[in-house]
Amino acid sequence: MLKLSKQLLSILILVTVVFVGLGIGKVSAASLTRAIVAGADDGYQSNESLSIFNSSNTYGLTGEDDPGNSTYSYNGWFRFTNITIPQGAIISNATLTLRTTTNTFGAGTNYSMLYGVAEDNHVAPTNTGTWQSDHALHTTGVAWNFTQIDAWDSVLTSPNFAAAIQPIINRAGWVSGNAIGIHWDENMADQDMSQGWVTWNSSTYIEPQLSITYTVPQCQDGSDNDGDGVTDLADPGCSGSSDDSEISQCQDGSDNDGDGVTDLADPGCSGSSDNTENTATTQCQDGLDNDNDQATDLSDFSCSGATDNDETNPKAQCQDGVDNADPEDTLFDFGSDSGCSSKQDNDEGNTVQCNDGIDNADPEDSLIDYPADPGCSGTYDNDEYNIPPGSSGWLISSTFDTGFSNGVKINAILWQGTLGGGSPNYVRFQIASSNCTNGASNAPTCSSGGWGIPVEGDGAFIGSDGTASTYYSPSDANVSYVIPTDQHNNKRYFRYKVELYKNAALSSPEVEDVVINWSP
Repeated sequence: MLKLSKQLLSILILVTVVFVGLGIGKVSAASLTRAIVAGADDGYQSNESLSIFNSSNTYGLTGEDDPGNSTYSYNGWFRFTNITIPQGAIISNATLTLRTTTNTFGAGTNYSMLYGVAEDNHVAPTNTGTWQSDHALHTTGVAWNFTQIDAWDSVLTSPNFAAAIQPIINRAGWVSGNAIGIHWDENMADQDMSQGWVTWNSSTYIEPQLSITYTVPQCQDGSDNDGDGVTDLADPGCSGSSDDSEISQCQDGSDNDGDGVTDLADPGCSGSSDNTENTATTQCQDGLDNDNDQATDLSDFSCSGATDNDETNPKAQCQDGVDNADPEDTLFDFGSDSGCSSKQDNDEGNTVQCNDGIDNADPEDSLIDYPADPGCSGTYDNDEYNIPPGSSGWLISSTFDTGFSNGVKINAILWQGTLGGGSPNYVRFQIASSNCTNGASNAPTCSSGGWGIPVEGDGAFIGSDGTASTYYSPSDANVSYVIPTDQHNNKRYFRYKVELYKNAALSSPEVEDVVINWSP
């Protein structure tokens, strides 16, 4: 049995410093152990009506009593002083060590939790009220589940609960030498068992003890960790005292700005101590459109790499002012030559169906390209297909949301484009409306029906007489068709269905835009 005097207990400080080589310089790792130094710094609290607060017994309890009342629980608390760990240090391990007593009752697994108290400099509770205030400041909890020991002098050591200590050390107001508060709470449901443990008042043991292993971040350890002649916050590689690397971007071996080059090869680096590779010095990585061609840096055809300092040359075919031997036309550059998809396009060759010299499998005719094939609206058109005579096709729009929860009234519809060969070609519409975005008929539940499922009512595509057998039929493009006043009232969402019919005319109707007028 280990016995020490109270005088020795009160000055117990065990600190071990280990130096681990880190290439250039050293980083320090340390372990610190502290014991309770006063009787008022440990004890237990029962929260049955919060009636028991004790810091004077020679033992404490953690667990439950009376399985019929789950609120009758015992929770331990501790205050450890003189924690000489700098703010922002990295906590790798923390354990609580205790000695058991025969005040233990019950047997089996004791389920408990360890918490830190989120205060800069913890003050021990003096009564139930102050314990409650501390209890509301818990940090991250760590489970401690162990087999109870009903005996004197056995050692109980907790699992690592660094996760509960780190938030305290990270606090902006934390100062090395401050005190830390620990709560050891039961975590059981209706169990008649509690673990007894020795308090400072027993005068026999060095426990309770708190042991912490930590490392000091490079940016406050006093060492020149990257060998650049400066240390800690004076080092440009340090963003703050909690930064654990003095190595700057311009010597870390990484491509920090994604420009394909690293460290001193990066034009953004002025030297090894420079902590940003992103200080661009070339046109091809400065984020600017230096030649006003709607492309910047590596997305510009003229840029061969991040170190290229000329976004202007060489120019892509589609912005060089030359008709680049594409025999299908005498046009040049983007905006004029249909072979150009952008100014960065380096091929003026036009391969769209309506300018490729091929009858592109449109079975309704044997005509080729614009303007011979009536399916072509221009040399930019990539579809020679022309609706065969006597055929029709239709399209259903996506859902439109008017944004009015009480709905709107749809007043009129018109379309823009051309009827092609004219009458008897036609363009006609149906409209479906609903107060459900899915077209259902039972708002607000919106679980029945859907767009186009019913033949009448919400979600149904209807025409002039309110049924699915009729249409809204404007006589021509740009002619408004008035919707009957008793249809599509107070509906928030709508879709339209457009049908195009081609008779014997050589050209098909084309719809470029649909305009629907509505009012709240």
